[in-house]
Amino acid sequence: MFIRKYWVPISVFIVAIAGVGLYLLATQPPKDPVVIYKAVKPLEKSTAKVPVGDTSQGGHFHADGTWHEGPHETEVPPTEMPVPPRTTGGGYWSNGVYHRPSGYVPAYPGGQTSSNPFFADGVPEHLKCPEKWIGVYFWASGEYNEVDQKMRQIYREVIEQYNPKRPIHEVWARFIEDELFYQANADIPPLNPERYPPGSFAEAGAAPELAEAAGRIDWLIQNALDYPEVVKLMIEDSTTCNNAWRMELGFDKPGWNAVELVDGRTFYERSDHRYEFTFTDGNQTFTSTSSHSGGPNAPLVRINLNETSDEELEALGIDYSIIPYRQGGK
Repeated sequence: MFIRKYWVPISVFIVAIAGVGLYLLATQPPKDPVVIYKAVKPLEKSTAKVPVGDTSQGGHFHADGTWHEGPHETEVPPTEMPVPPRTTGGGYWSNGVYHRPSGYVPAYPGGQTSSNPFFADGVPEHLKCPEKWIGVYFWASGEYNEVDQKMRQIYREVIEQYNPKRPIHEVWARFIEDELFYQANADIPPLNPERYPPGSFAEAGAAPELAEAAGRIDWLIQNALDYPEVVKLMIEDSTTCNNAWRMELGFDKPGWNAVELVDGRTFYERSDHRYEFTFTDGNQTFTSTSSHSGGPNAPLVRINLNETSDEELEALGIDYSIIPYRQGGK
């Protein structure tokens, strides 16, 4: 019973939430960002003339037509650019394992202590991340079975024995803060060129492994130790939780799963379902299918738009930009 309830979902979490790129590609089709273009009124061309007199010292016009002597000194405020996850250089791949450069020290090692009040006296040794996996990414470890078994053992014991069961809205925001910190400070190995040849479709399909700093073993264990409530949520409500995580971290944009229906209404599709819509207008009946799911085996939901109210339609879908684990959805 426990295997069915926890083991299988935990494996899905490690693959899906940890950011194994091919899985995310299979379950999350490409989403184009929403671009809003705003009309800009051009400035009127200045008709001001350079004043008569000595202009040997130079001068310049401002946009309002005002003439000023001397050079134009402009102070440009510094632009804060987002820092992308760092990619390690100097290492090498061998037999499916990425070897770090000599003397490499992983940034912000985790999995040894915890903010969980149940670990106020320290984390038991058998629940800590093994030293050999600190700074190592799951998909670059070459020890998938061993990592999987260790993660299962830690997740099971933490959920069963060390879960303070705090309200989810109290821990979710802190969990997301930590995830954003991990993204900003990741040191991600490059993809294995033997498995993902440069410029190949396989490399493009595995791109999330580089774009999303997830899957570092010690950080995964750190999340389990700190936030067993969130880990349990990921197991029991993996689709909604994964979409909320992606939205919070900026991987998806609001409205990515919205579709405009033939009757003019907007519907937000669940990412693990397929839909068939029918609408009758006079003597004509229109049928359309739509899906943001990654496969043909997803459950099919048939909706008769003539017989479905706005409230019923909203209940059948989900707007992933509304985070259900935050108070007020924000």
